[in-house]
Amino acid sequence: MERQFLELLNFNINVPSSVYAKYYFDLRSLANASQLVFPVEQLSRERAVKLEVSASVVNKLTAVVAHAYVMCPSPLTPLFFRWVCLVFVYRLQ
Repeated sequence: MERQFLELLNFNINVPSSVYAKYYFDLRSLANASQLVFPVEQLSRERAVKLEVSASVVNKLTAVVAHAYVMCPSPLTPLFFRWVCLVFVYRLQ
């Protein structure tokens, strides 16, 4: 069900490592050129736990919103879902 919901959002969940690496280094170069701080420290246990919690909650939200979308399709459902996820992730940081 999650895969179907992500497909409704046109979200590509399969990212080849070469594409990931390309964008990683492109973003890193842009950050350096703009004199922005790019995090280079190792992932701490505390940050890893926060990321795991946020991923778990987003997965649960995905299931709930996907179910709601099936029960009552609306073009606003994907936008609402993105907004909720962004707010949640922002609050964790």
